[in-house]
Amino acid sequence: AKFGTISFDGLVDVHASYVRNRLPWKDGDPYDPAKVERGRREIVSTGLFSHARIDHADHVEADGTLPMTVTVEEGKFRTVGLGVRYDSTLGAGGGASWEHRNVLGGGERFRVSGDVAESGYAAGLLWREPDFLRPGYTLSYSAGYETEETTAYDIQRAHTAVGREVPLGDT
Repeated sequence: AKFGTISFDGLVDVHASYVRNRLPWKDGDPYDPAKVERGRREIVSTGLFSHARIDHADHVEADGTLPMTVTVEEGKFRTVGLGVRYDSTLGAGGGASWEHRNVLGGGERFRVSGDVAESGYAAGLLWREPDFLRPGYTLSYSAGYETEETTAYDIQRAHTAVGREVPLGDT
């Protein structure tokens, strides 16, 4: 049998095209249960779903294809983080962050973070755009500012970066 048409159940806020791009097969490829499991793991690893299952139909269609169904349960897309710390060199401090993992429905991530300590403070943001120009490629942008005053040095810096992540292989 060959992989056939794919239907999706449980998608509310995530686009089907984003989930489809996580699957390691194309329509018409020979059916391979290892690819089905790899696709399920890839979907779960996005952090957007609390549950994912991929099933095939009970019968092969007349054209030799096997219809597939991807069933997911969307998880929570937003995360708030808070932390406190004490460092014997830099003193007490704490940080907070907020992240949204599905801003526009295609798995985009936006994160804002801040950190305050006795020696200074820092703030930053991060944007990650999956499937940029082609499936599997990710565009990322980050920016931030920090200041730190210690007995050995003083720092004030702003930074920004743009990157494109390209997969080199399955491992």
